[in-house]
Parts: sequence; structure tokens; C-alpha cells
Amino acid sequence: MTLPIVAQYHATLEAAGRTDRMDYLLLEGFLDAVVFVEILKKAGKELTRDSFITAAEEFSRDLGGIKVSFNAKSHQGMENVYLTVIENGQAKPLP
Repeated sequence: MTLPIVAQYHATLEAAGRTDRMDYLLLEGFLDAVVFVEILKKAGKELTRDSFITAAEEFSRDLGGIKVSFNAKSHQGMENVYLTVIENGQAKPLP
């Protein structure tokens, strides 16, 4: 089972011709970039430090199967850890 955000990550790398390097480190960076861009959009065209912080602290979304949210007291974004095992070259989630 592939989460929609992971499918988007794969499609983005395929479109860029970079299927030679699909790994967890790049996936995490991709997720970070998606969150950052969404916060920038919400902060508006007249971006300031304060508008960015406000937008970030109000951010709460399901990004295609992975829930990310921030608030004034928590800047962590996610509380979950996703354990997986590699079988036959494929990542499989542990139950």
C-alpha cells in the first residue's frame, strides 16, 4: 500500500528523471518541502517573518496520508513514527 504523498514523491522524481535515488532521506526532504511551500502560500504574497510564523502555527493538514500540524506550543509537526522493513527491495510497513 502506497500513501498518496509517497506516490506523488515517486511521480515527481520520475518526472525529473531521478528514479535512481528514491530513498527515505529524499522522501523526508520532499515532505519538508511540501509543508514549507504550503506554509509560504498561506503566509501570503506580502511575506514577513510574522506572517510566516502565523501561517506555520495555524498549519494543520493531511498531506496525502501523513498528518502534519503545528501550533504556538508545538513546532514538531508530527508525533508519529512509521516503522518499516525492507523485503525484496521494497519498504513494507510493520503492523
